[in-house]
Amino acid sequence: MLVDRLTLLARASLRLVSRQSPWLASALLAAELGCSPAEVPAPPPKDPHSDARLQTATDAHHALEAQLAAASKDDLAYCRTNSGDCLISVSERREQLVHDDYLTSCSDPDPEKQSPCIAQGLEKTGKLNDLTALYEAENWCSRKLLECTADLQKDVARAAIRERARKRQREVAAAPKSVEANNLPELAGAKTSFLRTALPPDGQAICVQTTAEKCEAAAKAPTAELESELEKDDASYAKDRAIADYVAVEQAKAECYHGESTCLTGVFAQYGGNAESAKLLEQNLGLLEAQAHAKLRADADAAEQCVSENVIQNRDRIVGAYQDYVHDASSAPLLKLMHAFVSLHQAQLWCIQHAKAAR
Repeated sequence: MLVDRLTLLARASLRLVSRQSPWLASALLAAELGCSPAEVPAPPPKDPHSDARLQTATDAHHALEAQLAAASKDDLAYCRTNSGDCLISVSERREQLVHDDYLTSCSDPDPEKQSPCIAQGLEKTGKLNDLTALYEAENWCSRKLLECTADLQKDVARAAIRERARKRQREVAAAPKSVEANNLPELAGAKTSFLRTALPPDGQAICVQTTAEKCEAAAKAPTAELESELEKDDASYAKDRAIADYVAVEQAKAECYHGESTCLTGVFAQYGGNAESAKLLEQNLGLLEAQAHAKLRADADAAEQCVSENVIQNRDRIVGAYQDYVHDASSAPLLKLMHAFVSLHQAQLWCIQHAKAAR
């Protein structure tokens, strides 16, 4: 009887408590029935690595969006068309998320509207790993587009620099010192050609012939210095320095003939050369140099006509003297040949000096 009354009293108390505190009532009922209350499952532990990855991707996403907004619209449109293959991959990823996570309200063809919608949906449903992956994919594509726009801007800047350099080079090439230096490689080539032509074939074969490639290689370093000067900004550029670099380039091209010229000059001693023929040889080289200087003041076509017409007029005499020298490579035939060349070069020089002046 006592036990029954206590049980009834406990149940009455339970009803009273349940109205005031349902949770406490549940606990008392469990105690009455002789069992413990069910444990509430603990929330899954946070992954600090995932949180950090999402934060990094989010920060980068905002920064890249700002950079894209600041980019040239024309450049960005060009890059989306010509370098935007990544946009297809990102679009496919968005559509997959819309399908897999039931985000049908985000089915929008405009990525600027679709992406925030998907991000909001993923955040609400707690699918933060998917959100991180989406941001990372979009960031990857945004960087590619920004690289493309940067390259376009570099191309524009490079084009402007090249155009400025070309304009400066024309001005530098027209300077008197540059015009004079411009004839140095041609003069060096003409002198070397004369030396080779005056020797018998066997003598010509002794010396290695200079190639255009060799002269270009010899001028590579001064050419780089000239180009560097021409490409400088207005504050750093110095025209006098550029002219000096231009002259250095032409001098380097001319000097590349020095080895062949020295070799050929030395060969004459093996083919009848003596002190008298050496003087005539130097006289011919001096006349060629005088012609080069005279050409600077003469009309180019008129000067060329002087050279060719006098070659025709003196051809028979020179060919005859050369044939005699080849047949007998001794001092007398060599002197005869040198005198024939002196007559030719003097006639050419006189003609050039009296030719129509350059405009």
